[in-house]
Amino acid sequence: MNGIQASGFQIRTDAQETYDDDIRIGEVVMGPVIVPGRQYGRGRTISIESGTTTIETQDGIRYSREVKPPTRIFNLAWTDGVDVSQLQGDEPDIDYWMASNQSGAEPIAVQNEAPDLMIGFLKYVQGAKKHFVYLPNISKSTSSAGDKRYLNREKEQALVTLDNDVQIEHVVGDELQNETGEVFRIATITLREVK
Repeated sequence: MNGIQASGFQIRTDAQETYDDDIRIGEVVMGPVIVPGRQYGRGRTISIESGTTTIETQDGIRYSREVKPPTRIFNLAWTDGVDVSQLQGDEPDIDYWMASNQSGAEPIAVQNEAPDLMIGFLKYVQGAKKHFVYLPNISKSTSSAGDKRYLNREKEQALVTLDNDVQIEHVVGDELQNETGEVFRIATITLREVK
């Protein structure tokens, strides 16, 4: 929000007639946007669980029943390795990501902090306890007031939970030293859609 502070938010809808004579929202999710400071690696997978069960009787007749809506599952990993050496040592050389090119915009991420951020994120959402919104792409704002972004398509967002633990793997370099280039990989994390 380019540094804008707020004590409350208002939801506005266009005037329209509805069956119940009101506007109903299934769920509104508001909270911080967490940007890992490094794009996850190639090979993101999206699978869909059908939500059906099938029973086959002894004489070979099959019965299928839908027990829940289809659910998307996203698998992400940082397989190329993330060099965190600039963040370590006595004099870290921190580089920031900005969401806007306007003056006064605040940083939204620290370059290459993904390993530590994902561990902290696991603690924040308490594993699968809290759900959050997965945004596969965030475009940079070019407006001083910030661009309005409407994510209407299913591919643009998903309400998910973190379905597994976060595991980082040391690849090369000395621990906590900025001269020798410590590099981590982040093993596959699974995000399960909430329906």
